[in-house]
Amino acid sequence: MLPTSPSGRPTLVKENLPMVSVIRLPLPFALKEIKIYLIAGKNGYGLLDTGPNTTAARETLEAGLEQLGVPFKAISTIFISHYHSDHVGLAGWVKERSGAKILMDAQDSRELDKFMNGPPAEFIDSHFLGRHGMSPERINIIGQALMSLKDLIVPFAADELVQDGQEIYLGSLALSCFRTPGCTMNRTISCSAAIIC
Repeated sequence: MLPTSPSGRPTLVKENLPMVSVIRLPLPFALKEIKIYLIAGKNGYGLLDTGPNTTAARETLEAGLEQLGVPFKAISTIFISHYHSDHVGLAGWVKERSGAKILMDAQDSRELDKFMNGPPAEFIDSHFLGRHGMSPERINIIGQALMSLKDLIVPFAADELVQDGQEIYLGSLALSCFRTPGCTMNRTISCSAAIIC
């Protein structure tokens, strides 16, 4: 029997492309789960995003891969869509187990480095928030909460920095990557896919 997600749905779901499997990982937030994608290919598997660094997410990912019969060593590429902890958190952990190379957007890589190694002021515009009525105490609380998200990321360095318009290969899919406004401050990668025969 498949493990279930916080929503009660099976953790693994086969999508409409036979080479793509979805693994639902639990989140420690109000949004209860995130989907990551395992893509089969001739030269190993690609993993699109990794989920947060929590015990529950690690155990669910391990169970999902086991259910699919895919050992960590079969994962050759990890592609990170953007640097938020729920997408990038386990990238370093998966790389340690698989030896996979990690690809992510160059700007998001810089933002992740700034987030992991910089002060909260880099990510909170306290002047803006203060001008609009937020107290210094509340701004401090937000900064502390934001910095606590660092614990959800296993540190890593990207092996390849993806540029706007670049084509990458993830499992049996060729992905054209485009920067689009999204839920990171600067960029999120949006991909259009083509199946490689």
